Amino acid sequence: MKLPRGKEPIYSGNIATSSFQLGKFIHSSQVGLISFSGVVHGHGFSVNTLSADLKANIGELEFNGYRYRNIVTNGKLEKQLFNGFFSINDSNLQATLNGLVNINGSRSQFDFVADVEKANLQSLNFTKDKVSFNGRFNLNFTRK
Repeated sequence: MKLPRGKEPIYSGNIATSSFQLGKFIHSSQVGLISFSGVVHGHGFSVNTLSADLKANIGELEFNGYRYRNIVTNGKLEKQLFNGFFSINDSNLQATLNGLVNINGSRSQFDFVADVEKANLQSLNFTKDKVSFNGRFNLNFTRK
């Protein structure tokens, strides 16, 4: 890790953590703890300055009040944008995703292909009603 004076930290290497409070670290109330191991190359730590190439096995990640498990990812994180590959084998979500997810700013952008074997949106805290689905999706949309 390099800590250049007046600039963002620069880092490269293997990293592993267990029950790290990521949400507190990046000042996000939607994100909770994370446990993972992987390889990272990048700079910046805050949501507004983060830019990192990441290849990781994520054992658990809390988001929106739900603890996701068994995630594999390989891609680029930049601010609140992810571009790459993502797979999950959780009890309420089993899926793979290739492409772009951008939740940066007031307009979220999604441009990816997803193969969803199982998604239970109520258990994942996305809906109050019981909603489940599966299928192959080619998505390209913007949410206001």
